[in-house]
Amino acid sequence: EISILYKNHQRTKEELTRVSGELHERNEELSDLRDSLEEKTKEVETLKSKLKESIDESERREKKLKKIAAAHKGTQQELNSAKNEMNRLNKKVENLSQEIQDARQTVQLKEKQMESVKGIIATLSKDIDSWGEINAANN
Repeated sequence: EISILYKNHQRTKEELTRVSGELHERNEELSDLRDSLEEKTKEVETLKSKLKESIDESERREKKLKKIAAAHKGTQQELNSAKNEMNRLNKKVENLSQEIQDARQTVQLKEKQMESVKGIIATLSKDIDSWGEINAANN
């Protein structure tokens, strides 16, 4: 009977060692995911800033275009140039909006991955606690 208890104790220790290793790996993955999320958050903030700059520039161009059109002082060439610039900026705004959307989706995916890893860690922690109780009971 002591031999069986000893074997069970040894198996529990081996399993605890294995699970501890897995927990360490999961913690490293979680840390990497947090770093990635932080990078993506910075990217989103940068893209937001770029989008705001583009929108501001587009609004300035639009006001300029309206002034030119209202005053009839601008030549057709200036008007066309301003329209082309506004179209270019509008396209840039569209592209930046898409980049922000892509970054948000990436952040959401990383958040889901982090939640999954947290669940695994919680399960492993419960298993470790249970093995500790079993080990304590066997001793």
